[in-house]
Amino acid sequence: MGIKSWRFFPVVFLAVFALCSCTKKPYLDIAEGRFLWNRGEYSKAVASFLHGKENSREDDFTEGVAYSNYGLALCYLQLNELSVAEGILQETTLSPDSVLAKDAFYNLGVLAYSQGNYSLAEDCFKNCIKKSSLDAPVPRDVLVNLELSILAKNAEIARESSRIKIQETGQEIEGMNTVFNIYREKEYNRWLPSEDTAGTGYLDY
Repeated sequence: MGIKSWRFFPVVFLAVFALCSCTKKPYLDIAEGRFLWNRGEYSKAVASFLHGKENSREDDFTEGVAYSNYGLALCYLQLNELSVAEGILQETTLSPDSVLAKDAFYNLGVLAYSQGNYSLAEDCFKNCIKKSSLDAPVPRDVLVNLELSILAKNAEIARESSRIKIQETGQEIEGMNTVFNIYREKEYNRWLPSEDTAGTGYLDY
């Protein structure tokens, strides 16, 4: 079983703007960004979300900035600009919007897992659970990903422990061989003829 992949736009992504007549321009920019994202035109979607972010700041529309950032992060994930996406998602985890923060932690967990950082993935999925609504059950994909992260982390710890033991065993064997070689050399030298008896033809016991 593989880890469940990226979580995309939340259901409330656009609904929040429909109630805000004062934010028409940011709404249109962000709606366009999502439309382009759905069509796979990620570079164009980046431009729309950047406009949405700028216009939201001009209107002092905090939610618009947060949703624009989240859209940008999703675009950069698809464009394989992972470090940029990671930075934006980390910023989004601080959003007062619990839905966005939760999904940002989720995607950070998937990203960390894909990079082999299982401990960080575990922490991200746990934070995702903490951000989940108390009135709704935790989504199954979050629980599955958390379990997979813990299993992968424990397997990595076990492999590292085995590697250390093998290394230590190798060092012990090497040490024993060194002692044995020294002993063998001493025994060899012990039975060599001394200078006094070298020419007698027999050993001096």
